[in-house]
Amino acid sequence: MESGLESTPSRVAQRLKRVRNYINVSQAEFAKAIGVSPTRYNNWERGRDRLSLQGALKINELYGTSLDFLFLNRVETLPINMMKALSESSLDEASNSSKDAPVL
Repeated sequence: MESGLESTPSRVAQRLKRVRNYINVSQAEFAKAIGVSPTRYNNWERGRDRLSLQGALKINELYGTSLDFLFLNRVETLPINMMKALSESSLDEASNSSKDAPVL
């Protein structure tokens, strides 16, 4: 069974940002493409609000992601090129955050 932690707004927000960066568009462009206001999208990407099912379905339709990836971090459900890129960006984020951690 999947951990409920993967579907928290902050974790979903991280994956939204990774998808948007992979597509290489601004928040405003991404919001317009999926038919929501820039403010609503910004709140999703910052984890202030939960990503709606309608928003997630539109992202899936336009960009080929999956609900399993957006809500549960199942990278293996993505198209192969996206899977590779988003898996690598996840590794990059992890190594960057470990660089910021204090050495004990």
